[in-house]
Amino acid sequence: MGYTHEEFAEILNIEQSASYYMCKNIRMNSITPEKLLAIFAVDYNTHLFIRKRNAMERLLDKAIEDGKIQPKMTLRKIFGNKAKIVEGKNPSLCKPPIEIFTEQKCLIDRKFFVPNRYDAKIFDDELFPEEARYVKIPTPSLLDELHKFSMGIIPGKSEKEKETERERLEKSNQELERIQQHIIARIEKIISIQNQNYLKQEYWLFALYFLYKEVEIYNPCYEFIKKCYLQNGQKKIEWLPIFKILGRNEHINNPFDYESEDCLYFRDNKEKETTKDNLPVFYYKYKTSYKDGNSKSLKKYFDNYYDEEICNACGGKIKLVHLFSIVNQYYLNTEKTEDEAFKATCIKLHQEKIEIPLISKLELFTLPKMKSDMDLTSDAFKFYQYVDRYFKRKTINENETEFIKFRDNFMTLGTRLFDVIAVDFEFIKKLSANYDADLNEILKNATQKYKEDKLIE
Repeated sequence: MGYTHEEFAEILNIEQSASYYMCKNIRMNSITPEKLLAIFAVDYNTHLFIRKRNAMERLLDKAIEDGKIQPKMTLRKIFGNKAKIVEGKNPSLCKPPIEIFTEQKCLIDRKFFVPNRYDAKIFDDELFPEEARYVKIPTPSLLDELHKFSMGIIPGKSEKEKETERERLEKSNQELERIQQHIIARIEKIISIQNQNYLKQEYWLFALYFLYKEVEIYNPCYEFIKKCYLQNGQKKIEWLPIFKILGRNEHINNPFDYESEDCLYFRDNKEKETTKDNLPVFYYKYKTSYKDGNSKSLKKYFDNYYDEEICNACGGKIKLVHLFSIVNQYYLNTEKTEDEAFKATCIKLHQEKIEIPLISKLELFTLPKMKSDMDLTSDAFKFYQYVDRYFKRKTINENETEFIKFRDNFMTLGTRLFDVIAVDFEFIKKLSANYDADLNEILKNATQKYKEDKLIE
């Protein structure tokens, strides 16, 4: 960034000495999750400043043309530069103005303006789309406010004050989501370029990825969760009871040893390297869901507490830490050890197309090779295209029920159908047609039993 420790301390609102020691290996381990989030927010604003370079150059040229800024000014002359900034990451070599962090404003010193033509809004954030505007660096107090806001708590005495606070907190919440998305993008980049020796020591990458990564719940995964958690007779998932189960924290041997809730803790506090014999098993401590019984006030409390997770899950998305905990809790209840449950959960998510890059990069255990739904280069796919055209052109007689069933299966499953029915049926020709109905009934029963074992209809 090209900043001094004094300037960096001002941005993070910490002591200058804290900024200096934060960069020393001996002190890095004491950086709190809240401070790490603030550091990534600073990184995000720096990223936005660099992203805006071309647009800012056009705005600068327009201001010079309009006679507001002195001729021959450049961004580097206005903001200054630091030669040690890597060219590829910051092509203009401009040093971001400190105000983008402290005030979310990109200001220019008056000395660069033509006398009496000062305009503080030349690079105003309102000129840029929402996703390119600078964010407020989150403080512990702001994070606490946002947590209360997620629970439906809005400060203010009058309705007007509450509405003003609601708008402020909604804006801050949107900015926090953008910071978290930036964190995931940065972590995925780090994982892609770093080697195993580096990654196996960086537990914080693992933690932040789980906390902030949002994943899609594909239908097969949804069916698995239904099978694991629904009681007899239930057909549809209700997410609140599942989160309440997690909220009992039964997966943690001594939950009171972990002070903070909504936080991820690793089992190995000695910070050994992650290896095949030292899996990064972690505990996510949920808000306790049973200590006050089943009162109406407690039910309302947990409705609010899990509201965001429930809304996301109903929309088909969920934070990775919650999905992992849901699946992991199931395996722990099947008498698996923590290591066995961790491994089984990673494999299950992999099978459901939910990848955890650090797991595959570290090669902690073998993940099964997954066959794609349809190999577009295979002969099977070419045959599928041919038969697909046939069925689309051909009207099948409604009396040919067996053929209609084959067509429906084929059109729904594509080449997956070939994998499922890849059984040697040649023996059938040795039997009379009278046996066909018997074999068909046996296959139906076997298929029905498999469906009942794997799915809830």
